[in-house]
Amino acid sequence: RRHTRYISVTGVQTCALPISVTTTAQRNSIRKSLIEAYPQFTFMEAESARWSFDTKTVYYRLIDTDEALAELFHELGHGLSHHSSYVQDVELIAMERQAWDAALTLAETYDFAIDTDMIESSLDSYREWLHARSRCPQCMQAGIQDRDSNQYYCALCGRSEEHTSELQSH
Repeated sequence: RRHTRYISVTGVQTCALPISVTTTAQRNSIRKSLIEAYPQFTFMEAESARWSFDTKTVYYRLIDTDEALAELFHELGHGLSHHSSYVQDVELIAMERQAWDAALTLAETYDFAIDTDMIESSLDSYREWLHARSRCPQCMQAGIQDRDSNQYYCALCGRSEEHTSELQSH
């Protein structure tokens, strides 16, 4: 069930985005509906939410919070977007955004509102990761990633660094 929250800003009441208020039974009903609606994918409860292109598996955490259900929609968004791998780090951020956009659209059909602040926080963590990976260890300036490798090149000092990605499997 969605409720609209009203916020008073400088004495004027404005309507905020709807917030999702769901029970455990409602969340589990949505989870079961998703599993039935997408038989081309395997759904498995796991320690963390993730998408596996190789096995076409959506891994999800115990659906005990609205955040966990939002993550399930997100990982399903990766599957529906046919995400497999990426070469450049910036491609990962684009894939994450695409998966969240798919999740928002899909969640709406189930009358579930995903907290957009949660989405932006998730995307911010990837942006911070990318920024940290691209920094030159010598001069601390952001580098440029080579199209065909994990190497970053620093235009300021000319240094080239190879970075391996622990996120390549996502």
